[in-house]
Amino acid sequence: MAQLSKIPKVYAKALLDYLQENERRQTALKEIEAVAKISKSHEELSRVFTSEVFSEKERVEVVADLGKKLSLSKEVQNLLRLLAENNRLDYLGSIGEQFRLQMLEESGVVPVLVQTASALSNDEQKQIENKFSQILGKPVQAEYSENGALLGGLKASAAGQTYNGSLSGWLDAIEEKLVGG
Repeated sequence: MAQLSKIPKVYAKALLDYLQENERRQTALKEIEAVAKISKSHEELSRVFTSEVFSEKERVEVVADLGKKLSLSKEVQNLLRLLAENNRLDYLGSIGEQFRLQMLEESGVVPVLVQTASALSNDEQKQIENKFSQILGKPVQAEYSENGALLGGLKASAAGQTYNGSLSGWLDAIEEKLVGG
């Protein structure tokens, strides 16, 4: 199973190495994200991407047609064909995410995933990004999501570390001290 999680990273790295210009990388990322979104929202296409009942030829034909209809770049069309031939189209969304993360890493920007109990204002987001930039000593790009289970505060993951400043995290720490101590 651990080997399967490496698949998106390998494809993303190969695409990153192949596309040297930032503009081509940005275009490829947008196209990959668009196709992944379409495949999730379109039931028949989703079946082609995830089901083993379709032959390699059928998958290749579908992605070739999709590439033409969406006017995808040659690189993304080649990626889709390769994924179709290897029955790995279901990894497309993960490949896109890994590609985005590797592009950020290469440019020296640290991705930060921030979970909050409720939506934050633009000023609050800017303060969080500035603080993490100071902590990590690098520019950051934050992605925000809401998680009501946090009760309050925030939980962030960056550079392999998790920073839990949530009320639920604080309560868990107190419980652990009381039970363990």
